[in-house]
Amino acid sequence: MLHAMFQIILLLTLLHCCQQYSNVTNSAAMLVPESPRWLVTNGRYKEAIIILHKIAATNGNSLPSDDELQAMKDENDRNRRCENLRLVTKLCDTLALVYYGLALNSPTLGGDPYIVVFLSGILEVPAYIIGFLVANKIGRRITYSITFLIAAALCFFIVVTPSGTMNLTWLTSTLAIMGKFIISITFGIAYVYTAELFPTIIRNIAISYGSVCGRFGSISAPYVVYLL
Repeated sequence: MLHAMFQIILLLTLLHCCQQYSNVTNSAAMLVPESPRWLVTNGRYKEAIIILHKIAATNGNSLPSDDELQAMKDENDRNRRCENLRLVTKLCDTLALVYYGLALNSPTLGGDPYIVVFLSGILEVPAYIIGFLVANKIGRRITYSITFLIAAALCFFIVVTPSGTMNLTWLTSTLAIMGKFIISITFGIAYVYTAELFPTIIRNIAISYGSVCGRFGSISAPYVVYLL
C-alpha cells in the first residue's frame, strides 16, 4: 500500500515539474525574437528588417538602408539559390565518392586489412569532434574547403605512390587512413553547411537533393580501386 502511494506521489511530482518546465519554456519563447530568415521566407519583410536593426544595434553595427536590403534580397533570391544548388550537386557527389572510396578500398591498398579498417573506423570519432570544434572556431566554409583540399592531396599521393613495393606499403596505408580521417571531418560538416545555404522553406528538400547526389558518388566508389 505504501509502495503504491509512493509511486502515485512520485508521478504527480514529475507531472508538476513537467508542467512548470513547459510554462517556463513557453514564457521564454515569447521573449525570443522570430528568425529574420523565416520572416523573409514568409513575406514578412518589414518585421525582418526591424529585427535585423535590433541585432545590428546590439552588436554595435549598422545596416544598409531598407531599400538596399530589399535590393540585395531580390538579387540573392534569383541568383544564389541556383549557384548553391549547382555547388551542392558537385560537392556532395565528390564528397561521397571520396569518403566511401577510401572506406571500401583502403584494405586493398596494402598492409593488414583488419588494422586498416579498424583505424579508419575508430578515427571517425575524433574526426567529428575536431570538425565540430574547428568549424565553430574558423567557420564552416573554411573548414569544409581546407579539409576537402587536404583529402584531395592525400588521395593524389596515394595514386602516385608506386604499387607492389613492399617498402612503401606502410606509406600507402598511412595516406589512406589519414585521407579517411580528413574526409570524415568534411563529411560531418557537409550536412550542416548544406542546410545553411538555403532558406527554411526549401532546406529539407536541398539536403535531400544533396544526399541523392551523394548516392551517385557512393555507387561509383567500389570501382575506384580499379583506377588506382
